[in-house]
Amino acid sequence: MQAMLKSESKTLKFWYTGSYTGYISIFFLTLLAIVYSIILLNKDGKHWLFYASVFTGVCLFSLMVSGLKWGRIMLSGARVFYHMQTPVSLWHGWQRAILTRTSLGLIILLCVLATLELNHKDLLPTSALLAMASLALAGGFSLPMVFNHYLNKRCYLLFFAFVACLIYITFHMGAKQWINASIEWHLPAILAWPILTVCTLLYWDKPPVQKGKTLFLRLRELVLISNLRHFYLRFTSLGSINAREKKGRLAILGLFWFLPISSKLVVDWHAPVTLPHLLFLVMIAAFSSPYIVVKDLHWRFFLLPKNFQNARIANHFLISSVMYYGCWAILIFLTLLGSKMFFSTPMALNDTASVSFLSIAILVIELISAFCIGLLIRGSKNQGRSFFYLFIAWLLATSVAALYFYLQQRNPITTAIFTMNTTYVLCVIVTGVGALIYANKLWTRERLLAYL
Repeated sequence: MQAMLKSESKTLKFWYTGSYTGYISIFFLTLLAIVYSIILLNKDGKHWLFYASVFTGVCLFSLMVSGLKWGRIMLSGARVFYHMQTPVSLWHGWQRAILTRTSLGLIILLCVLATLELNHKDLLPTSALLAMASLALAGGFSLPMVFNHYLNKRCYLLFFAFVACLIYITFHMGAKQWINASIEWHLPAILAWPILTVCTLLYWDKPPVQKGKTLFLRLRELVLISNLRHFYLRFTSLGSINAREKKGRLAILGLFWFLPISSKLVVDWHAPVTLPHLLFLVMIAAFSSPYIVVKDLHWRFFLLPKNFQNARIANHFLISSVMYYGCWAILIFLTLLGSKMFFSTPMALNDTASVSFLSIAILVIELISAFCIGLLIRGSKNQGRSFFYLFIAWLLATSVAALYFYLQQRNPITTAIFTMNTTYVLCVIVTGVGALIYANKLWTRERLLAYL
């Protein structure tokens, strides 16, 4: 037995005992240090100011995340000290240590950016940089207190008054004008972290107690939020064969990569339909299978006689997906529109400002038809073979079209293959309906049992 223990002690083993968030934080800080050294050594770069501004923004966001982390640690310590009979001096020492370590991140950021500006251009005015750093740290540190309901009514009134003041200044002056303004306009934001530190030391002389239900619990108890949450949880993604493990983890990221290029896909009425437009629709048809969303995919609904009937399952998939992604698309569109109005910066919405409603409706029809082809591919017994056949057909059609235009000495990228008219739209609709009818034949209740 001792020999076995000695042999095991000689071998080198590595055990993963820490939290993955700690390793991610170390990796992120290392990456920031590498980027900082590159920016610091690069003095004559053409785009130095742009990269330095992005680095400053990432540092400010990291400072806010750091404040959020230390705020949560402060509240976890408050819960422990409140339920334990310990001297108040221990709580005071814990409180001062947390506030000191939190302020250390602000000091490090200011020193890093000040060193960066010694031999380079000035990124921001000193007062504006101090104001943004203090505001980011105070905002991140106070969010756990607000969400967990550790403040009284006067603190909440002060918090919301401060937020309203910042919103008024941003709307009244604009973000760029506020940054370049004098120190009087930056003073409220500069005093955010010092005031929060002093109030924490004075108001929390003893470990605080939670004042009631948390903000998230109060929001979940609202009728509107409860109905929206119930509506969201009724949808299930067919991204894997075992959909139960991915309940609620739906493929929303597909909308985010699609939004920047959506304005390039819109074709006006009587405008040429080029080869890249058709190729992209084929790509959407081929790669839309993981984005299929099903409503009420549960064994209880599966046993109902009118649910998931044969020859209608693909229709249910299509209606569920259009309903789900349509709601998310509207929400993202309203978010981008609000961001554009608030920050007054050009976004992808500017490219679609002059697009007619008819062109957007035609694009929606094209996407739905491509999604029907994706339903057909997903419903086939051998998805790899169907995908291979589609890829071969796509490659042959592209090669023939490119060779034809090359022989005629025309650019295959800008030359029109079709014209956006009634005939083209009818052909797209017929293609989608035909694919949907055939997909209904492939999708059966027996095949759907594997996803329950």
